[in-house]
Amino acid sequence: MSNIKKEGKVMKKKRIVVFGIILIGMVLFISFKKGNVNNNQEDREKLSKSTLQLNKVGNFENFKNILKNMENNNKKYMRVVDDAVGGKSADRGIVNQSESAVEKTKGSNDYSSTNIQVTGVDEGDLIKTDGEYIYHAGKECINIIKACPSDEAEVINRIMYDKSADRNNEFHPMELYNYKNYLVFISCGYVENWNEYTRVMVYDIKDKSNIKMIKDYKIQGNYLSSRRIDNNLYIVSNKYIDIYRVLNENKDEPLKYFDSASNKEESIGYDKINCFPECSEPNYLIVSSFKIDKPDELVDVSTYLGSGDCIYMSSENLYIAANHYESNTNSKDSKDEVIKPSVFIPAYYGNKTLIYKFNLRDGKAALTCSSKVDGRVLNQFSMDEDKGYFRIATTTEDMKNNIYILDKNLDIKGKIEDIAPNEKIYSVRYMGDRAYMVTFRKVDPLFVIDLKNPEAPKILGKLKIPGYSDYLHPYDENHIIGFGKDTVEVERKDSNGISHGVNAYYLGLKVAMFDISDVNNPVEMFKINIGDRGTYSELLENHKALLFSKEKNLLAFPVTLMETGKNVKKNENGMPPYGKFVYQGAYIYSINLKEGFKLKGRITHMSNSDYLKAGDYEDAYSNDKHIERIIYIKDKIYTISNKMLKINDMNSLKEIKSIDLYGI
Repeated sequence: MSNIKKEGKVMKKKRIVVFGIILIGMVLFISFKKGNVNNNQEDREKLSKSTLQLNKVGNFENFKNILKNMENNNKKYMRVVDDAVGGKSADRGIVNQSESAVEKTKGSNDYSSTNIQVTGVDEGDLIKTDGEYIYHAGKECINIIKACPSDEAEVINRIMYDKSADRNNEFHPMELYNYKNYLVFISCGYVENWNEYTRVMVYDIKDKSNIKMIKDYKIQGNYLSSRRIDNNLYIVSNKYIDIYRVLNENKDEPLKYFDSASNKEESIGYDKINCFPECSEPNYLIVSSFKIDKPDELVDVSTYLGSGDCIYMSSENLYIAANHYESNTNSKDSKDEVIKPSVFIPAYYGNKTLIYKFNLRDGKAALTCSSKVDGRVLNQFSMDEDKGYFRIATTTEDMKNNIYILDKNLDIKGKIEDIAPNEKIYSVRYMGDRAYMVTFRKVDPLFVIDLKNPEAPKILGKLKIPGYSDYLHPYDENHIIGFGKDTVEVERKDSNGISHGVNAYYLGLKVAMFDISDVNNPVEMFKINIGDRGTYSELLENHKALLFSKEKNLLAFPVTLMETGKNVKKNENGMPPYGKFVYQGAYIYSINLKEGFKLKGRITHMSNSDYLKAGDYEDAYSNDKHIERIIYIKDKIYTISNKMLKINDMNSLKEIKSIDLYGI
């Protein structure tokens, strides 16, 4: 195999429970007609003239029949693989005009904000600032930090987490939002009788010395993602259905939630649960929404029999993408086959992505239409909406890459398929009428794709260079920055010296500036390389770890640095060795098109004794002094880890102050 296996920390991995097999096929007859899909019929009718109505589950008997049909359909399309193939099923990972809004200026205030995908659509993060205060969701509490003036910065209040009911190590702070005088905190955990849950709490923080919780919403299931538009918050979550309990123990599985506006626990009846088209997974998808500044209003809750794996939101619509496996219709009926204890793998030819579109209005989300395309999306940046058209890039299981353009009804109007066969998508970025796509196997092709004519998209140009980009970030309309890893090709030879092809191995981090002004001939203008094999940045998997300001010529991100030393040799197969841990901290660069990337300096929260105690392969994921976020307020840089907040001058990087975030 010549594919590179990507490494690094997965920031938010949704708990996926598969009931022994991959669910295939659809047994429900779904009717598509105009009408309403939300629990609140009167409000829903105002949302859209072309809202899609789905069949309701109706009652528990129908619910059991639906799940039983799912199970039976899967037995038809499964085949047995005996222990000769290894005795273990393969791991199945779920991979989560668009413009960046990394910085924000409001009046005399000058400060950065969360790096988001779509202007006006905020995304939650563990760090938020309003230019005067910093809000940090740590392991044990939310820290309220008075940030200015910087030399007087201090923690002025803390909101302690209530983890008393949670099972050990099952509580996880997820994200924060700040809106005017309100702070939203999203967490997930596990408690008895509820199992996994997602919880959203809203605090009135106008008086920082007397913070009050004014909204508490908790629903069963795992948190997927969320977005905020003005005062409207949208939360998407999944709840796995215990199919064994339903079918074999005849036990009901109602979905429960609590809303402080009604101050009571509610169950969602089967008459209010909708069935997604081509639903094939025993799972509930829940879309919840409410107005942050109206805590006494009930949360709007829509529940679907189906699932979601990734979301994209524009200012007008929410799109939820779900992985879907389709059967090999030519495979024989396996009902007469003897099924023995072994490994089951699906007899399918391909995976698809189901797309569900929700119209947003007055803080509610109504399902309007759905569609399906070949392949699977990588993450939210694989999707985009522009001028009423939805664009989506996918990779199929046989390593072919596609880009589809769908109209407002999610009908496919244009497409390019079979891009870079035998490679897979590593990153995508849409900028107006163009898409930039990075695929990889041995080298990194950067494709420039013209989407101006939705019915006839075309590839304009491409650039092939070593390495790959995991994340693409616009610098301006003619330049884009790629963040990823460098690579090296190594010829494979057997003991007789006979060549068996070439493998590509990743090395350290690579950051490159691409000139895309000539769309037919994109150019790598300049680049930097950081560290050796094993060097990592959270930015490669989480765009929120980036700090970028074109106006301030500022670029910064956290790095865990691994180095091999000068005398370390490659192994006998030519594979480059992994480096040893030497540093963790924020790398601060000046950036412009004339001088490129210039390292201004590094900031770390680890002391000399911390480095002496660290092993060769420092646990980057549990060390509380590993910097996770970097922001700026005026001319100061603030770096945040779980343990510490440090303030440095933006120009000289001279340390001004550090604050212990664990101090009570």
